[in-house]
Amino acid sequence: MYIYEYDEVIRSLLYQLKGTDDYELYPLFLSRFAFYLRRLFKDYVLVPAPSSSEDDLRRGFNHVEVIFGVLNLPFIKAVKKTSSIKQTERSKEERKLINDNLQLTNESKQLGGKKILLVDDVLTTGSTLKALANLITPLYPKKIKILVLAKVVKDSSNNPI
Repeated sequence: MYIYEYDEVIRSLLYQLKGTDDYELYPLFLSRFAFYLRRLFKDYVLVPAPSSSEDDLRRGFNHVEVIFGVLNLPFIKAVKKTSSIKQTERSKEERKLINDNLQLTNESKQLGGKKILLVDDVLTTGSTLKALANLITPLYPKKIKILVLAKVVKDSSNNPI
């Protein structure tokens, strides 16, 4: 499920949050949907798509965690990046190799039997979320669902929520 189409407005706001470290923007993205999403996913644990630890340290926060933090659902940081390679800098074929840059953390042991909601800011090819699901599936979660802030949409007849 996605909330917004990845258009110029969302791209610009995400850049302002992530690229210029404008922390105060984070409530803009999901606050008006928070009540609905909290009810829809009330029994779920959020597993954020990892960003590079260098970027998180530089900006002082993880953008995915602060965006989805307004849902007030528990987080488990089950996966980490093993390199600072950015998906946005890779070709469509190179993005499929994301598995080589992801690793389960010790926290991932908590996922067995739980309903998991994988969360990320932008869905382009789906490679990152597929890789996350593939890493988590052997841990026997009860269910895995996906929620992204924005999706790159080529056919606008497929509307967001």
